[in-house]
Amino acid sequence: SNAVVEDLLKKIPGIEVDEAGNLRALGEDVTNVRVDGKEFFGKDPKVATKNLPAEAVNKVQVYDRKSDLAEFTGVDDGVRERTINLMLNEDHKRGYFGNVSAGYGTQNRYGAEARIYRFSEKLQSAILGMANNINNFGYSEKNEKQWGNQVKGENSSLAGGLNLSYNTRGTNRYFMSYLGSSNKKELEETISTNNFLQEGNYYQQSLVQEEERSTPHMVNFGIRHKFNEKHNLILDGDLRISTIDVNSTHLANSGFEDSLVNTLSNITDSESGLVDFSSSGSYVAKFNQDKTQFQLQADGYYFKDNSLLNWQDSITLYGPDSLSLYVQFRDDKNDRAGLTVSPGVLHRITQFWYVATGLELGSYTQSLKRQQQIEREGLVTLDTVFPSFSTHQLSMGPTLSLTRNSKLSQIEFTLKGIWNQFDKVLAGSS
Repeated sequence: SNAVVEDLLKKIPGIEVDEAGNLRALGEDVTNVRVDGKEFFGKDPKVATKNLPAEAVNKVQVYDRKSDLAEFTGVDDGVRERTINLMLNEDHKRGYFGNVSAGYGTQNRYGAEARIYRFSEKLQSAILGMANNINNFGYSEKNEKQWGNQVKGENSSLAGGLNLSYNTRGTNRYFMSYLGSSNKKELEETISTNNFLQEGNYYQQSLVQEEERSTPHMVNFGIRHKFNEKHNLILDGDLRISTIDVNSTHLANSGFEDSLVNTLSNITDSESGLVDFSSSGSYVAKFNQDKTQFQLQADGYYFKDNSLLNWQDSITLYGPDSLSLYVQFRDDKNDRAGLTVSPGVLHRITQFWYVATGLELGSYTQSLKRQQQIEREGLVTLDTVFPSFSTHQLSMGPTLSLTRNSKLSQIEFTLKGIWNQFDKVLAGSS
């Protein structure tokens, strides 16, 4: 009663579930969990295993899944994903199901969750929601409990998720999912240590106060469209947007016997913002009684990371008295982008032998902008605006390959040429 799929998998021989919810099946890591053969909340298997009710599952399949491209072309590319497919029972395909729970306790502790599902032959939908201040993190939060890592402070989270998958005729399907949360961590920690030595005891007392706010968001989408038996389109995309703000204060006193030796005061403020997007797609057209195929593949990415750090250290020594002050400011802006396009033609010579020719075109850019200020003891100040630095790369690579594919083996001989242009630009000069 009230068990989720993760509880079910823990009881199946050959399947391992670790402390963080990561899966291994028959000795290999599980990279994909599907529901009735369809994608469910992108590429994070834990979203399905930690939220779907176990009673909805009729069978659990474990298999090595070929890529969607290999399934259509019939040419094995050697790619395998250890996959768990959760086959639902018929009772849970006839309407909506889910659960809602809420609780309130002493010291103003609260927790609430809601899960609503709708599965049918054409439509898969799921809505998730949660709010709590008992250290249960949002669905897209990466610093959830990990083996050997202690969760500190009071963590409150507000999170939600949406999954939609629509199937039309045949194998055509269109899917998207969103996971997002807003998390706040408040920590007040005191540590007192005593070290007893032959010449006396050495002690240290410290106080840490920290507040952290994070707002991660993840979007996943995909298209599997088979125009007819000769033409097929595959498209996948992932978008991750997050911000993290941390304010912390650390005070420490160290002494020997009854005498205070030094005092350390550290104040740190940091802000970071991240945008990470990647997409891949392929189009395949078959000709000449499926013996000849035209393939067009494209991959692109964009990455942006802005970080701001304010850091101050104050160290006081006693006997004789002295004060040292260190202040640092740093602002970094990183950008990366790339696009690869690969058209090619593949021809089947015999039942197992294929010859392919293609061209890989690529364009990649990267840039770094940095500002920094360092002050020491109020006397030395280094205020620097670093010159902007960027790189731009263009590449072109024709390929010719001969491949033998069978159920038991795959052998490939490849001849490839590469033309590459790489520019580095510093302060506007190449």
